[in-house]
Amino acid sequence: MRKALFILFVGFSLISFAQPTDTVSNRFLEYIQAADYEAAVALFSESLSAELPADKLKTTFERQIRVNGDMIVRDRVIKTFYIPHDIVYRFLWFGDKGFRLYFKMKDAQITGLMLIPQNQTNQYTEPEYANLQNFRVQHVLIQSGKYGLTGEFFQPTKTADFPVVVFIHGSGPNDRDEGMYGNRPFRDIAYGLADYGIGSLRFDKSSYLFGEFVIEEKTYTVWDEIGVDVTNIVSYLNQTQGIDNERIILFGHSLGANQMPRLLDSLSVAGAIMAAGNARPLQDLLYEQFKFLYKVDGDFSDADKRRLKQLKEQIDNLEKLREIDPADADFTLPLGVSPYYWKDMIMYDPIESLQQVDEPILLIQGEGDYQVSMKDYKMFRRALRKRKLPYEAKSYEKVNHLLIENVGEPSTKEYERPSHVEHYIIKDVAEWILKISKQ
Repeated sequence: MRKALFILFVGFSLISFAQPTDTVSNRFLEYIQAADYEAAVALFSESLSAELPADKLKTTFERQIRVNGDMIVRDRVIKTFYIPHDIVYRFLWFGDKGFRLYFKMKDAQITGLMLIPQNQTNQYTEPEYANLQNFRVQHVLIQSGKYGLTGEFFQPTKTADFPVVVFIHGSGPNDRDEGMYGNRPFRDIAYGLADYGIGSLRFDKSSYLFGEFVIEEKTYTVWDEIGVDVTNIVSYLNQTQGIDNERIILFGHSLGANQMPRLLDSLSVAGAIMAAGNARPLQDLLYEQFKFLYKVDGDFSDADKRRLKQLKEQIDNLEKLREIDPADADFTLPLGVSPYYWKDMIMYDPIESLQQVDEPILLIQGEGDYQVSMKDYKMFRRALRKRKLPYEAKSYEKVNHLLIENVGEPSTKEYERPSHVEHYIIKDVAEWILKISKQ
């Protein structure tokens, strides 16, 4: 009965209008800042105290200060759950390097603690086109099975019954902004769309929030990572007052765009944007990307060649996986990802799936994208033409995978440069959304 009551409560959307706070993590960080590691450990469960005593805790934090710089505690807090645990994230800077501090709690005791590096820096600033008066922010907690998804819901102040965009990430454990170094592409786009009276919901991926638990789930698939969460978010929006639930739009980036036909086949939405999505199998792109990166600096070493050969052998193993149960796979696969995840990936064909859906689609692609190339864009565009249903396709010169213009030659170095999603791309997206919303 208790569980049923809990789920019923979650069904009322669990929206808070202010940034959440957390007393236990506040006390812990106050003790760390005061270098009182014994007091910090006193907040631990007995088992965690044995695993992470005060001297080891001290070493962990002082090493980061010594290597990267002084610790700054940000005011951002994520509070969620993974039944039966409470999960809290706090966000820190050591110098200009970003970290998230993961707390697993039960009965107000810290039972798990991890300091997780992020590929983010403190160089992000709001874009010039961000007008914070155009929207209000709601911090949301949405139940998705046994855990809670956290995110931000930008609600335009100009109009009621507005269309809403749901952002769907690329591969890997991404946060709500799809943050990378000093860039926050999803946040940029959300700012820009608000100026057109378009709402948006950005959420933290389950693999970002609950990596410890995801690793333990050996049968975890692509659909578990993307489809389950997006389904629950769309369901939440359909029950939310103040939006036009017949104008929910999905915006998929990279892997999110690749999975879009599959999502559209399962959900009822008004349309979709597919941005920088791979039409070709992910394993083909992996080999292409790694080969590019090994050669881009002009030093294709013997070690690089060995690593590329090993990757090729792992990719070849995927063909064996097609014919067997993933539980029987006794060979290594690319990136150390489970056989269940890879089986789900390789048995899915986005081009074929695209023929089964009839929603309007906007396809966008950067011509300077080295991760997903114009080959993929052209494959999707041909498939969209074949459908003989409404679509638009736009490509942008010099724009990279993050929808930001390259300054130099395409490479990972471009991602390290703080910039913003180009406003002309956001304008195209917004105008397309408003156009299909009137149909």
